[in-house]
Amino acid sequence: MRIESFGKTLVVSGIAVLNAGNAGSFRDNVRASVQPHHTRIDIDMSLMRAIDSTGLGALVSVHRFITSRQGQIRLLNPVPVVQKVLELTQLSRNFEITKG
Repeated sequence: MRIESFGKTLVVSGIAVLNAGNAGSFRDNVRASVQPHHTRIDIDMSLMRAIDSTGLGALVSVHRFITSRQGQIRLLNPVPVVQKVLELTQLSRNFEITKG
């Protein structure tokens, strides 16, 4: 996982799997990386091939964290299998999802 700051945006990328094995560290590392000037978190999901309920919970936790600071979160380029999970769980309604 790579976390980079670009102005007001924190970009998280390089995640192949988000599951019980790494969801806690994902959540904690993203939260710890947010600085007062960050108003948006972009999570690049283009390499993510699997996500489970714990991973979804970590996304929700990060979403709540940044929105409590009046920020936004975007999920970028989820692969079809991850997009399907987001739709089935109806989390696609809670997140801004950007493709392309």
